[in-house]
Amino acid sequence: MLQHQQIDELLDSTDISDSYKKKPLKKNIAKDIDFKIEIPKYHEIFTNFGKKHVLQNLPPETARDISLRVAGLLKPIAFPDSITDIFSQEIGGLNFIHPVGLAAGFDKDGVAGLAMFQSGISAIELGTVTPYPQKGNASPRLFRLKEDKAIINRMGFNNAGLVHMVSRLHKLNNRKKPHQIIGINIGKNKTGEIADYLTCFKQTAHLVDYITINISSPNTPNLRDLQTPDMIQKLVSDCKNHAVQHNITAPIFLKLAPDLELSDIKILAKSLLKLQNILSGLILTNTTIARPELISKHKNQQGGLSGAPLFDISTDILKQFARETEMQIPIIGVGGISNGLQAYQKIKAGASLLQIYTAMIYQSNYLPAHILNDMAEYIKQDGYSHISQAVGAEL
Repeated sequence: MLQHQQIDELLDSTDISDSYKKKPLKKNIAKDIDFKIEIPKYHEIFTNFGKKHVLQNLPPETARDISLRVAGLLKPIAFPDSITDIFSQEIGGLNFIHPVGLAAGFDKDGVAGLAMFQSGISAIELGTVTPYPQKGNASPRLFRLKEDKAIINRMGFNNAGLVHMVSRLHKLNNRKKPHQIIGINIGKNKTGEIADYLTCFKQTAHLVDYITINISSPNTPNLRDLQTPDMIQKLVSDCKNHAVQHNITAPIFLKLAPDLELSDIKILAKSLLKLQNILSGLILTNTTIARPELISKHKNQQGGLSGAPLFDISTDILKQFARETEMQIPIIGVGGISNGLQAYQKIKAGASLLQIYTAMIYQSNYLPAHILNDMAEYIKQDGYSHISQAVGAEL
């Protein structure tokens, strides 16, 4: 009971009037920008050839599985010392060496694990994991839209379950470096209940750097019905109660859908501001059920659309949430990022951190490094010395 009182005190202590005061951005953290990640040129050419002429000709799920198992063959990126001067940020009590992370869904079961960091990623979000193993939806369920640089998936939270994930997390924790951040994306089984989230949280929260509550996948029946103020407060509060009781400090993030009306965003934003003492960030956004103009043959497949066509949709939602919450809750921007300019546009729209996924399928394995090199130039062109100065610059 004492722990629930502590959470209630955190909720009650949030002054909504103060929430709408913009937090000051960091100033002059780095005097000059002298930044360049050296990308292994010939290794990149070789791996890109394999991706284009081998993996792209295999069934999508087969290609992804092979990619996960050979990720360790990638020559690791070496960061210059100046990376912390320009890109390092503390979000949710975690120090992110730079903002470009890998979104959930790519390495669902931690198969590649730490090997994914060799591409230059700063943070990896594993999952989605559910309490019990499940096969997901029937195949085919993953479709390349090559002409649109997009993917449609209706995977349905296929994963090996909690027991497997906990075992993997123990092994990864024994080998990961201090600057490597591992998060876990948690969900519910197809026939499960809302209590599945707390079950996943209890088993994984002490083993990861952060936890993402995923209530926005379009491929689990009725999952998006949880995107209401009451359900969100229950989910976040229940998880935070357990964290306080067991001295778990891992921050809690919430992943939302892009298919929201402005009226929905206004209602959600108001309720989320009341949770800002126990909710550390929003991940915006998941895949969309909308179908903007597409030309690929699989354009009418059911499922969530990701990749290039999602960029404008997700960035607009990101910007609306940033405005409605007055940037009081950190945002991780995801959806359609394929280059440094788009990454920087997400930052200026209000994101502090970023995640990529689909573009890694179509482009270089070293895409994170290319994005960082380009963003460093954009930061310099705008007269900034640190990325935090650009966060929300276009709001």
